[in-house]
Amino acid sequence: KARQNKGIEPTPNTKPSHQLVDYAGVFEHEAYPKVKIWEEKGELWMQYNSLKAPLKHYHYDVFESMEDK
Repeated sequence: KARQNKGIEPTPNTKPSHQLVDYAGVFEHEAYPKVKIWEEKGELWMQYNSLKAPLKHYHYDVFESMEDK
């Protein structure tokens, strides 16, 4: 439902502005657990607590977890 209401459709035929490995790292915010992002065999992956999932390019520099669908 949240996806339907967000009102932002992906812009077709866009590419990330960096190599996938450039998005890799461990990201943290004091209110949330750490999120690890890494490149593996040409795909971005994320780990958030025990959830491990691939990230799909949405548009521009935006990726989404397929686990969100």
